[in-house]
Amino acid sequence: MNKFLITLLALAIGSAASAATLKIATVTPEGSQWMKDMRESAKEIKERTDGRVQIKYYGGGVMGNDAKVLGKIRIGALQGGAFTPAALSDIYPDLNVYGMPLVFDSEEEAAYVRERLDSKLQQGLEAAGFINFGFASGGFAIVMSNTPVKGLDDLKGKRVWVPEGDSISYASMEALSLAPVTLPLTDVLTGLQTGLIDIVAMSPIGALVLQWHTKIKYITEIPLVYTVGFMAIDKRAFGKLSDADQQVVRDVMQETYENFDRANIEENHKARDALLNAGIESVAFDAEEVARLRERLLVSNRELGEEGAFTMALYEEMLDYVQEYREANSEVTAGAQCPTVSFPRWPGWSDSAGWRKTRRSSCCWGRWCCWPSARSFSERYSRPGSSGLTNSSSCSFSGWPWSVRSPLRETTATSGSMRCRTCFPTRQ
Repeated sequence: MNKFLITLLALAIGSAASAATLKIATVTPEGSQWMKDMRESAKEIKERTDGRVQIKYYGGGVMGNDAKVLGKIRIGALQGGAFTPAALSDIYPDLNVYGMPLVFDSEEEAAYVRERLDSKLQQGLEAAGFINFGFASGGFAIVMSNTPVKGLDDLKGKRVWVPEGDSISYASMEALSLAPVTLPLTDVLTGLQTGLIDIVAMSPIGALVLQWHTKIKYITEIPLVYTVGFMAIDKRAFGKLSDADQQVVRDVMQETYENFDRANIEENHKARDALLNAGIESVAFDAEEVARLRERLLVSNRELGEEGAFTMALYEEMLDYVQEYREANSEVTAGAQCPTVSFPRWPGWSDSAGWRKTRRSSCCWGRWCCWPSARSFSERYSRPGSSGLTNSSSCSFSGWPWSVRSPLRETTATSGSMRCRTCFPTRQ
């Protein structure tokens, strides 16, 4: 009998030792549908683990900004948080890759890429010390302002919000000769109220949930930045759960984020309509201005990668998948050839090795591509480290009635001429 009692006691102690509460912070406001869904997932996890695993959410940013949340995770006061990629980019820089400005044109395009890269990012995040259960689309961040923004000139002199710790957005704003204002997400509404910032970029659903729409008058519907959200739980804390309980948490949270991912696309469309119904006016960004903006930002994107903001190989892989999607969904025959574009030869240099676009162009060089709104252009190139070696060239697109989309996979260059390979015309 004594042995039986000892066994029961040992089992009881073991059960108590395996119980755990995962405390998770998020800026998602209490009462929002996102918060309700997360609490439902916590309830299911508790039931399926017979109470051994409980999740306690701290919503509305009550645990502070991302830096404070990460600090609390490090000391064990929290076990995880709901983040955007910028929050953990210092720990795992490749999280930046989806948020490079003007890489994606549509949700469908982004989804195609994510089917092929999400698992790589999850593995990288785990190697960096965090367990992830999937990414949920937040939609495209669009420009929101109190004055119409139809081109780059409308941005000049305006105070543009940049998320705290988001080096990508900060560098992108600087590439456009703008003055970014860094604020944590929790302070943006106050910043709009006080006039500290004039312009923000956020998805429609995010603007509604965070109440930013109450302080803006215009939206400019350009797919500026593709946004995702995710949950990250400290790997050490997660590892204290039994294998069976870990699997329950993974299964439930993965399903939750898959549901978020599907629902958010539709919810963003509804949110956009809600913004318009609230009296906010939609304005269009000038088509030629979009081309200028994309060209400058694609240059900035690559320079950031070369400086270590993300792994260039991963960025190149993403661009390959973007091209692959556009090729498969193009209304022209895949592999259609762009016109041959001639350039003068620089003494002592090969045609293609190492050249980088530094100013606006309307044809392709390496991965750089352009959008010729006219049939001719002028271009200036320089070679990195060439001490200002420059030259100018012009080319003609006679008989080529389309705008060329970016990025392209490759080019060929011989005898001073180059040809864009597998270009993707868009309808005009």
